[in-house]
Amino acid sequence: RTQRRSSKRLRRTTAKEDVIHAHYNLRDQTEMALQEVADMAISKTPRPLNVTKLRQILHNYGPILNIDQRSAIGGTFLVDCCRARCVKEVVILNCVKELIEHFGASPHVPAMEGASHQKNKKHNMLPPLVVAAARGMPNVVWYLFQRKGGDALLHAKGTSRFRLYSSPKKSVSGTYTPIEFATKIKEAEVVDGATNKDLKDLNTCIHILRDAMLKRKKKKHKSK
Repeated sequence: RTQRRSSKRLRRTTAKEDVIHAHYNLRDQTEMALQEVADMAISKTPRPLNVTKLRQILHNYGPILNIDQRSAIGGTFLVDCCRARCVKEVVILNCVKELIEHFGASPHVPAMEGASHQKNKKHNMLPPLVVAAARGMPNVVWYLFQRKGGDALLHAKGTSRFRLYSSPKKSVSGTYTPIEFATKIKEAEVVDGATNKDLKDLNTCIHILRDAMLKRKKKKHKSK
């Protein structure tokens, strides 16, 4: 049992106090780790996200973290990794795998968009699969919906804004499912002059999601 100073005397803490202290410590350590990962995800230089740095952060603030906790501004480890800038898809995929396979992160836990994450929760959610689809990352999309219960993610809507690849000053925003967001962005890219070559990865995401939804529909029809 730990001891703390109170009124110039040492006293033993109760079991309840120890549990409360441990809870707050876990929350605070996780929040600091979330902030570091978020900062790294949006950084261009000199510290872009990679799996080695992600692993170091999680171990430095660990060994135990609430891996699905949302940060004070609504982000999660998985979603922030999926949103990472200036890194290749393979780096994001490795980070996603690390979080899910080694730390037990759930792809079913959405982030809450922006400072409004405490209001209108139903419509401000942002699942990692929506981010991966909207950003045109087919390998991440495939990996996420292949997880246990992944079929449910196909219809989980997310609210956010994503910049166009062909014109970063333009964006698409709204509340859509993964395939709806990817399709909306493709349409905006085509209007802006993007070619099929430019949209290769985005088209692959749409095909993967469409095939997955068709298979799910057929499977559901057979079970009736």
